[in-house]
Amino acid sequence: MAIVEMLKLKLYGANADKQKLLDALFETKLVQLKDVEDIDNTSVFFNDQNYTNLDQQRAKLEKAITIIEEKLDQLPKKQKEKLDPIVDVSQEEFMDIKTQKGKLDQVLNTLDELLSLQNEIKKEKTNLENKISQLLPYVSVKESFSDFKNTKNTTILLGSISPNSLKTFDAFLTECSLTMYDTAGDGSIIKVYSHSSESEKVVKKLNELGFIKANFDLKTNAEEEIKSCQKQIKQLEKQEKEIADKFCLHKDSLKDLKVMHDYLRFLMEKESAENKFRCTSQAFVLEAYLPKKQKEKVEKKLNKTSDSIEFEFCEISKGEIPPTITKNNAVVGQFEFVTNMYSAPHYREFDPNTFIALFFSIFFGFVMADIGYGLVLMAFGFVMALKQKRKTGFKQLMNVVGIGGIFTVIFGILFGSFFGVGHDTWSFIPKAIIPDPVNNVITLLVACLAAGVVQIMVSFVLKGILLIKRKQVWAAIFTAFAWDFFFVGLAMFALEFAGVYVGLGTIGIIIAGISVGISVIGTALINKGVERFTKAFGSLYGIINLFSDILSYARLFGLMLSGAIIGSIVNDLASGFLTSPVTFIVGVIILAIGHSFNLAMGALGGYIHVARLQYIEFFSRFYEGEGELFVPFGTNFSYINLI
Repeated sequence: MAIVEMLKLKLYGANADKQKLLDALFETKLVQLKDVEDIDNTSVFFNDQNYTNLDQQRAKLEKAITIIEEKLDQLPKKQKEKLDPIVDVSQEEFMDIKTQKGKLDQVLNTLDELLSLQNEIKKEKTNLENKISQLLPYVSVKESFSDFKNTKNTTILLGSISPNSLKTFDAFLTECSLTMYDTAGDGSIIKVYSHSSESEKVVKKLNELGFIKANFDLKTNAEEEIKSCQKQIKQLEKQEKEIADKFCLHKDSLKDLKVMHDYLRFLMEKESAENKFRCTSQAFVLEAYLPKKQKEKVEKKLNKTSDSIEFEFCEISKGEIPPTITKNNAVVGQFEFVTNMYSAPHYREFDPNTFIALFFSIFFGFVMADIGYGLVLMAFGFVMALKQKRKTGFKQLMNVVGIGGIFTVIFGILFGSFFGVGHDTWSFIPKAIIPDPVNNVITLLVACLAAGVVQIMVSFVLKGILLIKRKQVWAAIFTAFAWDFFFVGLAMFALEFAGVYVGLGTIGIIIAGISVGISVIGTALINKGVERFTKAFGSLYGIINLFSDILSYARLFGLMLSGAIIGSIVNDLASGFLTSPVTFIVGVIILAIGHSFNLAMGALGGYIHVARLQYIEFFSRFYEGEGELFVPFGTNFSYINLI
């Protein structure tokens, strides 16, 4: 549990050696570049056009990768090959990928041609499908569309009209003795034959009634044309499959495409690094951060880079805030994800992840508290984490779920619960050690509040240590440690109130009162002016907030109780079906769906509410956060795992 000590690196050299320097820093994976303060008579040589060109090439590669992976994913199961989304690449392979550029450009050109052809086919298919939808209402018309042509003395119309409008048109034709009509299909298709002496009047009326003329210049009828369109669509689908197969032929190029994509990202990062150099016409200045313990490795690499590059290592000044690296063991390190969701630790405070790992795991395990649920969470979390090659936030989250599953099993043993079933039903389930939550509400609720008191006391201890570290000893005593003694006094009073120990209540009240007095008076003494009164009053008023925060821990019991009750209800519903061979499968389905729902909702609610307790009730007293995580130069990749 520590924040890694950092150094600042200052580099000076000739502009001609900038690329050599960046390649050397990339190979170390130990240095984060920083912005250099403006220096007189220097400038930045960032080329926006170069960056844009690289980004366009990268986007083209990303599109190609996505298309190939999509086509491979659409293959039948028998033809599918297991493809890792992340590929392992050595540093030598990565740097040598530029020699494959010509070959990969040919692949990209081929893919572009296939994609253009695919888009043309899709467009043609869409046009044919639209044509079919327009023709469908006319399937009942057996005449060809070309038959509906005007003669010398007759206007012939074919189109669609609504039933209500057709009634109005029928009434209108009483005035037009030389016009007749016929309907087809469901009556919405109308054929109109009108003498030229009446045709203008008839066409005008039809337009008023919303008549839509069939504008098909075809020598066939609708049924024949639809069959022709469907035949063309099948041919186009066959062409689509052939194109998809051609896409899949490039699966062997997928690794190189991914490496080239991330190599372009690296070149973009190098191009962007130009923003951090301060340059004259001949020389540059660059600054960076690195872990202090890695000084020798970086120094050794820089000494081999160029004789024109000079460098020096400097201690971090008091006003400077470098990026943060946390150093934790394999278990605690997974909970960095939870902390970083709130905010990364500030360089000048301590790492809270050990405490987060402990409290989060215990609280989450208590909320779920079932052996069966815990085993499922362990399997799901750890298997999903193992599938991730790189250390990502998702990998850490899955490990947190797996570790939470371990504590869920532990509390499940203590509660004697296996998918809501106890020892009385199945003898292999351990007997409950912790009282049944349904029948011992007060006991477990008080236990949750007591756990909250413990965590809040720890937060005050950590606050006090942080203040002492910053040489604010009196502030640590008055604003942190005094409140821990306040809780000690309350605990003594609570023990007598509960009948556990007699004679502690009065002593406890005295300790609590003295602690509050020390906090209020001490806060007034260490502040000046108006702040003497405002902060002293705030310290006194803080008692209300303390009790409010303690009550927040009641949510742990509420979540645990609701999960236990839902699990019991699911078992009761299923039990009636499990007694008969005929309905047994129904009971199994009820159990599977019910417990899956309870597990999913319990895990989601548990994670959110337990995280909330850490962020609001725990962090609010000592944790500042707002740190910037250390990101070494040349490690921002999408598809590769550099080994």
